[in-house]
Amino acid sequence: MKIKTLLFFFFISLISFNDFGQKNFTGIFIYKVSILDTTIQQLIDDREMFVYTNDTLSRMEIINDALGPQVNIKNMSLKKSYLLMDFMGKKLAIQNDQKRDSNTYVPYKIKYKFFGRKKMNGQVLKMAIVSREDLKEPRTVWYFKNIRPDILDIYAGIKGLPADYYISTVDGIIHYSIISIEEKPVDKNLFGIPSDFEKITMNQFLTKVSQINN
Repeated sequence: MKIKTLLFFFFISLISFNDFGQKNFTGIFIYKVSILDTTIQQLIDDREMFVYTNDTLSRMEIINDALGPQVNIKNMSLKKSYLLMDFMGKKLAIQNDQKRDSNTYVPYKIKYKFFGRKKMNGQVLKMAIVSREDLKEPRTVWYFKNIRPDILDIYAGIKGLPADYYISTVDGIIHYSIISIEEKPVDKNLFGIPSDFEKITMNQFLTKVSQINN
């Protein structure tokens, strides 16, 4: 697989910002990440994604098979984010400008289910049906009604933080399912960019990847 293909676990998190005025939440989420395609499952095992937030900043961590641990740190108020990774022996902080290409972006269609409702650690989850061309068929998703969606930025316009959801990639459909949620103080140092990381733009990083692949 090409290196840029193996980045899909993280790049899906670098999209739009939404604000629906949810209650403040500080704590930790843990998701299970699975690929539905049985052929790809033989190459990429299930893993866990950790998400930390203080309701202004968020930090997402996951292990990438090609690039090792990856961290995405986002300032939800300033609408800025950095992807931290060790790439070819160099520590990089890749800045994302959070802009979509309006010529290629296809929005999701979201239908909310009035009767779909459950709880997890005191948080209310609600059900919605999400559809889009690349999903091939509508998918049932669950979201935290009272937690802001831009902690992850998965479905533009959804009314809460996705808890159980699907993303379509070049390697098939990826399923993210919440394992646990804990409301607690989070160490502020988790949201900083270490001084030994070099800040570069996304275009600069893609140029590096292209040079390696060629």
